[in-house]
Amino acid sequence: MYAARTRLAPAMFERLKLRSADMPHPHHGGATSTPTAATQPNTPASVAEGIGYSPMSSAKSATGAGFWEKSMKPLEELSTAELMPLPEPERSLRSAINKMMQANNADRKELDWQGQHEAINDSRRIVAHHPEVLRPCLHEFVRAAVPALDQLRSFTVKNAIALMQEMFVALGRQLDRELDDIVPMLLKKAGEISNAGRENFLAAEADRALAEMCRRVSEHRAMAALCACANHKSMHVRAKVSSHLDGMMEQPNVRTMLASNQQCLDRLFKVAAGFLNEGGLETRTYGKRILFNIKMCLGSKADLDRLVSQVHPEMLARKVSDVVDNLNSLPPIPCTAAARGAAGVKLLPLSRQASGGGSGASFTTAGYPPTPAYGFVGGVISSANGGSKSGGVLSGPALQDAASTQAHHNQERGKHSISAPIGGSGGGGPPLKAGGHFGLRGPSSSNSRDGYRSRAAAAAQAGGLVTDADGSSAVPLRAAPSKPLPTEGFDLDQQEALSKNLAGLGARDFRERIEVLKSLEAMAQQQCLAAAPEAQLVELLDSMTARISEGNAKVAIQALETLGALFHCLRGRCSVGLNTLIPALAATLGSSNDKIRNVGVKATDALVEAVDPVLLIQNFAHCASHSSLRGRPLLVERLLVLARALWPVRPTLVLKHALPAAFSLLNDTKGDGRTAANTLLMGLARFMGPQLLEHAVGLQPVLQQRVSDAVALAGNNQ
Repeated sequence: MYAARTRLAPAMFERLKLRSADMPHPHHGGATSTPTAATQPNTPASVAEGIGYSPMSSAKSATGAGFWEKSMKPLEELSTAELMPLPEPERSLRSAINKMMQANNADRKELDWQGQHEAINDSRRIVAHHPEVLRPCLHEFVRAAVPALDQLRSFTVKNAIALMQEMFVALGRQLDRELDDIVPMLLKKAGEISNAGRENFLAAEADRALAEMCRRVSEHRAMAALCACANHKSMHVRAKVSSHLDGMMEQPNVRTMLASNQQCLDRLFKVAAGFLNEGGLETRTYGKRILFNIKMCLGSKADLDRLVSQVHPEMLARKVSDVVDNLNSLPPIPCTAAARGAAGVKLLPLSRQASGGGSGASFTTAGYPPTPAYGFVGGVISSANGGSKSGGVLSGPALQDAASTQAHHNQERGKHSISAPIGGSGGGGPPLKAGGHFGLRGPSSSNSRDGYRSRAAAAAQAGGLVTDADGSSAVPLRAAPSKPLPTEGFDLDQQEALSKNLAGLGARDFRERIEVLKSLEAMAQQQCLAAAPEAQLVELLDSMTARISEGNAKVAIQALETLGALFHCLRGRCSVGLNTLIPALAATLGSSNDKIRNVGVKATDALVEAVDPVLLIQNFAHCASHSSLRGRPLLVERLLVLARALWPVRPTLVLKHALPAAFSLLNDTKGDGRTAANTLLMGLARFMGPQLLEHAVGLQPVLQQRVSDAVALAGNNQ
């Protein structure tokens, strides 16, 4: 073949060889080798002889770089700290706008994406060091930069998102008039889901930019821009809108603004009411949280009735009225992974507080300038009255397990996560005396634990065996240490092994994910993870939340088994993931798959045994009220155990969480729901006694009679 080609076309074959020698393959790396005198086609004679002076090589001589050299030119991925000032910012700004406009108008095959990337980098330098240059032409600049958010090349999109985030930081409220152009495109990117059902890294970056927008611009303009996208055709985008609107409601400035801006309040209420009809649990829960916050902002019941009367159709208005009337506390932050089997739990607004209930938390931020209202994870939550709440330490890297494969980039970007729920505040009660019995059905155990124990747990262990109301054997209730375990003793090899497993949890092949889960279970059984750094611990629990909610039953079962081992190993340290773990576990208790449900029961029992009831009762009460009928009896049993343990030492928590859950279940007339309500009501009546009647005054007469009957029956049994 070679000889035939040289005989048929010797001149053309020679040109091809010389051209190949002139342009090395890009994957070989390094500089282009210097051509010899015999092969260097840089003279007219060589052109006349037809020796390989191709259009490609003439382009090289004219521009100073050949085709491969241009392709191999490394693109700069700059962090904000690496941006340097420009010597002529006005000229550079005009050049950047022109390049971005040319890229926006170019055909896909003619797009100079390298020039577009360089223009975005120059724009970031101008924003960081010369923001005053932008003000005269800000609208033109935004119109030129926004289309880059929708490019096919992810490298360009990521750089454009970084530009938007830096613009919010540097310009703040000067971008109020540009939000109508910026916010829809950022929401589109934040709501993009990969084929595997996970949010990609661009969604994480866009979500972070939106959270920065909510912190920096005017509250009413940010809220108006988000509400304008509430009817987007994508359910994932609507979920992001609800998430960021809920995050804004935690700012005290927003509540003040709503009190004085009736038009904005009316629009927000209608948007939140529309979220109740969403198919996604995440969006519906955020809608309920917004409605509860609006309810707290209003001065009277008449104002609330006026807002409800504006909701149409009538069926939706009735639903809104029922939801508002039954909301006694702020619902916990929803678990996206439990709702749709995705790893998007972590892409929440940066103001997400650890506890699902209460809104009087303040944050000490880290990584961003501190703001009193829209905080950042990484601080310690304190209660509104100045007292600290146990389990409220916020820290950690990025939340989504889809980004776990990008461990190197995670460290550079400094992602963040949601942390532990806060135990509700409330007055303590008299200490529980030895001999008190309260429990959960299951095999008995006498294993003791070292470390700090809560008063409830200490009293439970002092009482010996924990028994159920009917006297059957039960598991001794043991609380987690209130202090996190020390992180010393976790060597570098163990950290590398854990990082490798965290990356493997996002593997595409389910068999690989199962092997990684087994490896984590082995590490937990060997107590290797007890001293793991908190950042890796948060990422681990967040990833486990996604795996137990996975559609693949084999992976979900193995994840639940691994989670049970993690609870026994981590004990109190697993409190950093309770807000997402408990709703996901509650979903497994209602699974139609018997194997998943049985393993889920074991994992839930391990959680109840390992963690302080103070940190569990709020989430368990909410899940018991809103869970499926199949899993409700199982959740009610565990909630009753927690309430019985806390009543002697923290009765306020029982009255705040368990009692409203019991009263809300009384409205359920179906078989399993009614049985679960009676079980919880009877359990509360046994240790609360006639005091239960005092809190049932506001119920309907029929429900008051059921409470009275339960108290009388409990008194007769004693």
